[in-house]
Amino acid sequence: MGPSNIEHRLGRIEARLEALDTTLSNYIEYQSSSEELIAKGFESVRDISVGQVESISGSVEDRFDQFETQLAVALERMSSFSQSGSTFGEESSEVVEQLELQLEKAETERNEAVYNLEGIQKQLRDQQIELDEALESKEAANRSLSYEIEKLVGLRDKNRALRQQLQALKGNIRVMCRIRPAPTDTPREDLVKFGPKEKGEFSDSWGRLFIPVERKTALGNTDVTMKRFDFERIFGPEETNSDVFEEISELVETALDGEKVGVFAYGQTGSGKTHTLSYRDSNDGKNDGIIPKTLVLLFEATERKMAYKYSISMSVTEIYINKTFDLLQEPIEGEKVQTRPEQATFKPLTSLSSADSIIDYALEARATASTDQNATSSRSHLIFTFRIDKEDSEGGIVDPGFLYLVDLAGSERTAKGGAQGAQLEEGIKINNSLMSLNMAITALGKGNSVAFDNDLVRALRPVLSKGSKTLMFVMISPLKKDVQVSIQTLEKGQEASNAQLASAHRGGKPSISSKTTIQTATTRPIRRGGMSTPTSSRPGR
Repeated sequence: MGPSNIEHRLGRIEARLEALDTTLSNYIEYQSSSEELIAKGFESVRDISVGQVESISGSVEDRFDQFETQLAVALERMSSFSQSGSTFGEESSEVVEQLELQLEKAETERNEAVYNLEGIQKQLRDQQIELDEALESKEAANRSLSYEIEKLVGLRDKNRALRQQLQALKGNIRVMCRIRPAPTDTPREDLVKFGPKEKGEFSDSWGRLFIPVERKTALGNTDVTMKRFDFERIFGPEETNSDVFEEISELVETALDGEKVGVFAYGQTGSGKTHTLSYRDSNDGKNDGIIPKTLVLLFEATERKMAYKYSISMSVTEIYINKTFDLLQEPIEGEKVQTRPEQATFKPLTSLSSADSIIDYALEARATASTDQNATSSRSHLIFTFRIDKEDSEGGIVDPGFLYLVDLAGSERTAKGGAQGAQLEEGIKINNSLMSLNMAITALGKGNSVAFDNDLVRALRPVLSKGSKTLMFVMISPLKKDVQVSIQTLEKGQEASNAQLASAHRGGKPSISSKTTIQTATTRPIRRGGMSTPTSSRPGR
């Protein structure tokens, strides 16, 4: 079964899940209203049985008390008449008549009270019937709700299985490329022509690009070698952050399923890494970066609360010159707190605004410096780690998922970046750590053991291990003046892309060739800029 077929089935399941979510929401609303109805019914019954009965009974009792008092007085008077030998006179006859009238009135009131009580009893029986019907309806709704929840859980499990199957087809290592837009009013002759947009290995989207590399022959002609690079997908300058997130959002869903997922943005300074990951669209949010859109998706999952109850926490760590700093701890005497990756502080995220505040705080603390490539070049690796805990409807704890979103430091050559002194040392350490990361990805794709030999790969160990899902974004400039650095970046990305193929087809399909040569007699040479090869010196201790 191919990826496109699975993606189609996933789409249909997602639509059914949305419909079920709506149905279940209606059931829950109905359940809530029926509970209110039953509560009101009991309250009504109580008011009738206690209020009215007490009122009627009290009135009748008062009447009989009065009658008993008057009867006792009359009997006492009649007794006194009897003892004195007197006969009942006119006065005693009036007393008896009054007593008889009061007795008749009391009996009438008693009969009315009995009639009213019988009416109340009938009303109580009618109320009981209504309550029984409401309870039966509620129980039926609960049974239907339980059935729908079971069906929803089954569909989610099926959806998860299909998503895992799709991920397996694409490989646990995935590599995509993004070409950032050129500055406004850039002359067309200053832009690299990346060749025809050919389809890639795993999708119907653009997945293969070519960069012309020129050299002079001994006869003075110009040879053009079209260097080819293959990726799962290539995003052109015209494509937006929304296009990017639409492609990779399934990885966020995979983390929600309890998997370990890593997304890395790799490339030279100024190639759009931070824009792709962290950018916030001040207008309508449509062009937000991966991190803001991920947060929206995560909180949407917590609000569903159907099959699972979710809780999300977050850590932000910075790796600078092979040292790890916890950016969520308060600085000590103005210095960031150094830590071990596994000991980083996790803070619970209760809302989108709280998450935004944490991210803003961390971004302000990140190490940046001005280079010839970028006025605010990121001189460190920034790792956002989201932990997703969840429990099922019975309170059982499910294994947590982890999502690592990594904004890697700029990979430009130190000579091109204009680095000197401390910045030169930074550049060396950055390149060495990126080289280690690339080697780790390659080893993972080939099924070999990974050397966790510096803080960057140690911090990313959970997503550089067997069973994890890893996506690398290779970010490049569209400008000819950056072409040599772009080629260097693409070559590292191609190594990871070949690792993707090894991961998906281990023991099967051979790796793709990455070069094609075209000869032409005349073409304008590409400016080279005298760049040196990246350093390979050992990391400092």
